[in-house]
Amino acid sequence: MEKSRRNPSPGRIGLVLAATLLAASGAVHAERCAITAADAHAIASENGFNFSCVVYHEESNSAAPTHFQVYDDGSIGCVGNTPNELGPAWIYLNFLNRDSGLGKGWEVWNYDVTGLPHTRIGAGAPIRLITGLLGPNARYEIKVSNIVLTNPYRKCTNFKDEAFK
Repeated sequence: MEKSRRNPSPGRIGLVLAATLLAASGAVHAERCAITAADAHAIASENGFNFSCVVYHEESNSAAPTHFQVYDDGSIGCVGNTPNELGPAWIYLNFLNRDSGLGKGWEVWNYDVTGLPHTRIGAGAPIRLITGLLGPNARYEIKVSNIVLTNPYRKCTNFKDEAFK
């Protein structure tokens, strides 16, 4: 017996094509909304988000909070010195952290970082960074600015209230 192949009907092909185009158009037209890091910090910290900077010293296997700062230029970050002990240290930044994440499906699309070489950890919210290794008593300053949020289903009109509450 010969197996017959069933060709999809033109209507079925049209439905698949329409669904594909609809999904692609949503991704292309996702809203991208800019906010200064200082504004995000002000709104989010009132609504249960955490912002932290930690210095980790490898030799002593210890971690200590460091100085979190909101700068006049609208950026937020960490500033200070590593421990005055032999062995490398690095800085870990954790911004916009909350168990439930950002609200209404908003995610962090992009942000700028200045100050030190670093690695971004993960995508979406929260913002997490680890700097490169630093020596003893090294002065550091690292800033996050120009945060852009995205959501394929929401508009920028109320994004500050939706994302940070």
